[in-house]
Amino acid sequence: MVMKKSPFLLLVMVCVNLLAIHTVKAQSDDFKFVVEKSAINKKLWSQPYRFEDKTLRVLSVEIITTPVDSKNRELNFDLFSLYDETNMLRIRPNAVFYYKGDKKVYLKSKAVNANYNHFIETTIKNYTNFEAKIYKPNFLGRKKKDSKSSVKSLKKITLKGKAVTYYVDFPIRENFSYGKVHYNDAPIGFAAAKN
Repeated sequence: MVMKKSPFLLLVMVCVNLLAIHTVKAQSDDFKFVVEKSAINKKLWSQPYRFEDKTLRVLSVEIITTPVDSKNRELNFDLFSLYDETNMLRIRPNAVFYYKGDKKVYLKSKAVNANYNHFIETTIKNYTNFEAKIYKPNFLGRKKKDSKSSVKSLKKITLKGKAVTYYVDFPIRENFSYGKVHYNDAPIGFAAAKN
């Protein structure tokens, strides 16, 4: 005897499958990644940089990172990128932070040098590479007279064994709605603009 499935049951099954797809853990050769929540960062006072282009906003993406084994593994934050499906942009991250208690701790960055060209050299069909120049503000949030805006190279971190949660900041346009987060050009999860 063949049982007929009700439309309601089919809808529930589809929803469960979609949720399962969204929470799938991605893995590179060295790390397992889980992309959690993402949100527009509206607290400019809490970030140690500003965009030269004042129309840009910051999307902070929470990424749980776990080395695949107990060996020391180098995590290169410059290998993260966000594929903006609205504007067809491949976006380079501009900052990384973690929480120490209730306080945000930003990893140091430096002006891009000749040793880092992976982002610029990688091109994806139908996507335009996008990098945002940033500067360090004074205590009023304004640009210091002697500072120069530049694209920054992010610090590498060595991890061993345990999971660590980092928040990766991406510069996004006003009309950004959702995109895919990649590590070393492999998709690891989705991010959306939640105000």
